[in-house]
Amino acid sequence: MFRKSRRLILAIAVTLALAPLVYFLNGVRVRSGADGAIQEARRLLLRNEPKTARGALSSLLRYEPDHPEALLISGQCFRREGDLTAAAAMFDRVDSTATQHVVASWAHAEVLLLAGRLDDAEVTLRRHLKRYPQSQQAHDELRWLLFNQFRTRELERFLEAGLVEEPGSQMLLFHLLMTEMRQPVPREGISYLLKIDESQPGQRTVDRAIGFCQWQLGELEDARERIDKAWAADRSDWETRLLAAEFLIEQDQLDMAETCLERHSADDVVDDRRSWLLGRIAERRRRMADALEHVAEAVGTRPFELKYAHRYAQLLRQTGRVEESDVWTRKAAAIESANKRLTEIVLSGAIDAPTLELSREIAKLNEQRFRTEQARGWHLVAERLQFEASK
Repeated sequence: MFRKSRRLILAIAVTLALAPLVYFLNGVRVRSGADGAIQEARRLLLRNEPKTARGALSSLLRYEPDHPEALLISGQCFRREGDLTAAAAMFDRVDSTATQHVVASWAHAEVLLLAGRLDDAEVTLRRHLKRYPQSQQAHDELRWLLFNQFRTRELERFLEAGLVEEPGSQMLLFHLLMTEMRQPVPREGISYLLKIDESQPGQRTVDRAIGFCQWQLGELEDARERIDKAWAADRSDWETRLLAAEFLIEQDQLDMAETCLERHSADDVVDDRRSWLLGRIAERRRRMADALEHVAEAVGTRPFELKYAHRYAQLLRQTGRVEESDVWTRKAAAIESANKRLTEIVLSGAIDAPTLELSREIAKLNEQRFRTEQARGWHLVAERLQFEASK
């Protein structure tokens, strides 16, 4: 009995001692056959056998869990199988220093969009663009994501940031005008948002967009619930606070609206929309001097905003500053006239392939409405077209 126990203990000890060696030797064998496993997985994926293809990579990923090509192909397999969550996880594991990262990073964003995980997709798209700023696919998807969520001010900032890097980009200038002159329509956009919400509930930006649409469509109780939900998810989110404040002003809940617009520190966000909304609150309280001060701040930051210019002219007149009011009345009329003509150009489709003459006209119209950066950009487009015509 004692000898049998000794033999058993010895066998266990030998097994334990050899296990790391066996694991190491298996690892060496698997790693040496990595290229073959990768080729086999690709072949199986091309034959539309994604599950079998993943099986061909299982040993490789057991011994090399960070193998970039194996992770990329596994993600592609999961996507083909319809498991978008697993696909996203695989793509996200590809190391940023690997040559496969550019493909994996875009694929990661793409499957998140397909899954309706828009908040996660936005983070991934922005990260992708930070590393690969020339990615037109990511640029287009982020632009559409912001547009479909009625985040037109954020979209404007996104496009203008690109214009700083590439002032004469015809594509960016085109999208800036299209976004401004053809705003998203709540009645058309809400069905898409509700579909996303059904598949992936609890996304802050989606809740906020649905709340905005419901408000515009007159569904006030549903809108309040959605906006409250978005605010509860992140009370520091500035865009949500602005929407909540504007909604509350319309409901004449001025104290609550003012709370939404409070700055939490001296370094907190400075935004013309905050000044505009504070001006509206002051007007409702019949504090016209305060209203004028706030609207002056808004129009000083964004002189091309038509509603600011109109209201500033009216407040100046109401407070007895008639000459200044006349100046701003003329400015507002100039902005309105330019906007009308630009809308005609956009709706006509002529902006799709602008001529030299049209580019010059758009530049002048932007000067007329104080959009100096866009005016500069269209002048550069005109110069480029003139140069090409002279060849």
